[in-house]
Amino acid sequence: MSLRLSILFLLLTSTAFAKEITLEQAVQNTLMLQADILYSKLNADASKSAYEGTSGPFDNTLNSSAEVASGQVPLDGVEKKLYGRDINTVKSQSYKLQLSKLTRSGVSVQTSADLLISNDIAPDLKQPRESTPTIGVKLNFPIYDLLMENQNTTNEKIALETSRASLHDYFFQASTSVYQTVVNYWSYLAAYEQLLIYKKSEQNTQKMLSDFQKLVEKGERPMADSNQIKANLANKHARVVTGEQDLATKGYELAKSMGVPYEEIELSFPKIQWVKVNDPGKFVVDEFVQNAYEKRFDIKSIEITLHSAELMLESSKRGLKPDLNLYASAYASDKSPHVSGNVISNAGTFTTGISFSQPLENSSAKSDVIQKEIALRQMKLNLANAKRKAGIDVVSALNGFKQSLKAYKFSMETVDLYNEALKVEGSKFKLGMSTVIDVINTHENYQNALISNIDNLRIVAVSLAGVVYDTGGMISVVDGEKILVNLPALYSLNAK
Repeated sequence: MSLRLSILFLLLTSTAFAKEITLEQAVQNTLMLQADILYSKLNADASKSAYEGTSGPFDNTLNSSAEVASGQVPLDGVEKKLYGRDINTVKSQSYKLQLSKLTRSGVSVQTSADLLISNDIAPDLKQPRESTPTIGVKLNFPIYDLLMENQNTTNEKIALETSRASLHDYFFQASTSVYQTVVNYWSYLAAYEQLLIYKKSEQNTQKMLSDFQKLVEKGERPMADSNQIKANLANKHARVVTGEQDLATKGYELAKSMGVPYEEIELSFPKIQWVKVNDPGKFVVDEFVQNAYEKRFDIKSIEITLHSAELMLESSKRGLKPDLNLYASAYASDKSPHVSGNVISNAGTFTTGISFSQPLENSSAKSDVIQKEIALRQMKLNLANAKRKAGIDVVSALNGFKQSLKAYKFSMETVDLYNEALKVEGSKFKLGMSTVIDVINTHENYQNALISNIDNLRIVAVSLAGVVYDTGGMISVVDGEKILVNLPALYSLNAK
């Protein structure tokens, strides 16, 4: 592991003059490469396809057939004497065309056109061919489907809601993955800046040792005091190595959250651009919580699923109702020695009727209704609980952001004070009024203050990202599916 970290650091140092990686680039890499996002997008696409498939029962259905038949018919005694043979050969051709359509109201329409051509083979009688064309239409009116809603229409609505919920799950996954990348990016940037501080401190200590050795050579300082500086310099070397390892580790974490393969972890150094540290003043917590209720995609997904559960319940209640159908049909036929152009002149048939069916126990439908009612109550509990958690998340995030701002301001004051103290100790050391240990200790305190300041700034940036994420403002959606990341909100708090 340590070897891989060393190799990564060498790769990082080799790209020192390459283009710096920005937060925006890290976010775009996440949207394009992160496996969890891609997987959720495929789920959303599959749900969309499933929804489109539920419209299948409403598609127009065309059935056609053509049949040629030949058969022999035995004749009775009288027919034998009449025709002078024992059997007759009958040949026929039939052609059928049928178009069916189920409307979303539940009414079904079926139109048909048939043609039957037949003749008896009797050469001595020279019997002609006969053709019988028929056209017709049949309608079915499901009374209870018209009063309530037919099962196919309900299934289509449920599939649409499922597709929308899956799409919002995809958006929520994208928001979550982007948030994790933002957190890792700020950690990577903090590790980079802290490494720069370690290296700068190492250079300063090296220069201090060199200057002190010159004083020793002049006899102005004892040789033994140089050991304090050498020991401190060795400690600085160790901190640089630790900083390099930490930077490499944070780079690995950022690469994983972005979804880049291990062959492409040659990350450039991050661009040094932090959030704007401004006191936002008094928070109106209710506004932030309301934003979370309205914008968070996980809550939207649960709301859509709740509506789907309501549709499922209504569909189950339909199973408790009887089936009452009113139907009607009309057919017109013609029979002639040839295929006539006038196919409706000779005969017409009209049929109407009503059918009714009712299960006497209907245990299955009753059980299904009870299950759907329970599922609906569960979804209502899920929604209430999700909003409750979201409210707590928002309050916690706002409080964390506010406290992190305070800590950062104190760390800034600490840096300024130790910087002044270091200047004073340096001046006193030159005048012989201070020891090298005093200078080293003050320098250590100043370095630690700088490191702490960077870490506090990282916490501010992460806390701000937490506020944006918990209030549902991490991403927005354009044209139904295009994801846009709210980068400006990640640099400064925007309650709107």
